[in-house]
Amino acid sequence: VVEIAGGGDLMSTVRDLDFLPGFALQGFPNRDSTVYRDLYGIQNAATILRGTLRFKGFSDTIQALQYLGLVDPNPHPILHPNGPDITW
Repeated sequence: VVEIAGGGDLMSTVRDLDFLPGFALQGFPNRDSTVYRDLYGIQNAATILRGTLRFKGFSDTIQALQYLGLVDPNPHPILHPNGPDITW
């Protein structure tokens, strides 16, 4: 298991993926994937990776938004299902 620190470091682990011609993709891992060994019956697998695919440039854009302080990982009460009514 590879540990990635919080606070935006995930976007610095992105890798370019060129396995689909015509698509400019990059990928990054999603959490600990070892729990899927038993679920999928692949106990002998040496490597298990569950990840996200995005178009190239996505991670650079998200990192820029984070550096500018425009991304906040904390829940906002207005987005909660029982939160206050939104008034425009």
